[in-house]
Amino acid sequence: MANCYKNNCRYLICAEQGEATLDQAWQESSSIYSRIRFSGAEGFCFAWKEIETEWDGRWKTYRFEESRTVMAQSLQAFQSGLPVCPSKYAEAAAQAGYLLWSSMVRSDGFLSREAMLMSKNWMTSVWSWDHCFNAIALSHGEPALAWEQFMLLFDFQDPTGLLPDSVNDVHVVWNYCKPPIHGYSIVETAKANDLDVLKYIEYILRRLPIAEGNFTDEFLEKLAPWNPDVKNICGRSHI
Repeated sequence: MANCYKNNCRYLICAEQGEATLDQAWQESSSIYSRIRFSGAEGFCFAWKEIETEWDGRWKTYRFEESRTVMAQSLQAFQSGLPVCPSKYAEAAAQAGYLLWSSMVRSDGFLSREAMLMSKNWMTSVWSWDHCFNAIALSHGEPALAWEQFMLLFDFQDPTGLLPDSVNDVHVVWNYCKPPIHGYSIVETAKANDLDVLKYIEYILRRLPIAEGNFTDEFLEKLAPWNPDVKNICGRSHI
């Protein structure tokens, strides 16, 4: 078990094949470094499990090839919902798709919805502005997930209308304010769902007063561009 104070988490590491050796240099109550060396005459394989509170004593046995197949299928399904690019950009599109897929995290802490982080390298948050572009990318094949990305920052909207600069599982940051491109995001999402943009905007504006400020997820999802009733009324084929 490795305790990482910086990440506010602990990690259970198990060698599925081969051996694991821990190397640490301690200074008072913490280690200067922690290194795990894996070795094996016929190779090695290890599993890394995040433990938030306490290990429940259970351990699932993983098989590398099976795990890789499951992840490959998940990635393929995710990429199939992204916008189609010209063939000359196929390699870049595949890499971009992988980055988006690998940046998805579950709802936890302040993250009130399944979220796409900007990166798992160092930009480990959802920023107001960036979340709009994520929503646009996902709206072509994953409209429900796109809506989650768009609405995430609005879960923290101040009564004055201000949106936070960024949100992650442990922090909500208000130090900066981004340009309001959310209307642009809605327009692009409407286009991706084959709606007449002007008719859709009129449809939204006529129905917002009905809520009388009580903008619940249930109410807003009825206005989402992929909603069957919205498509029936505002779709280009119905004009």
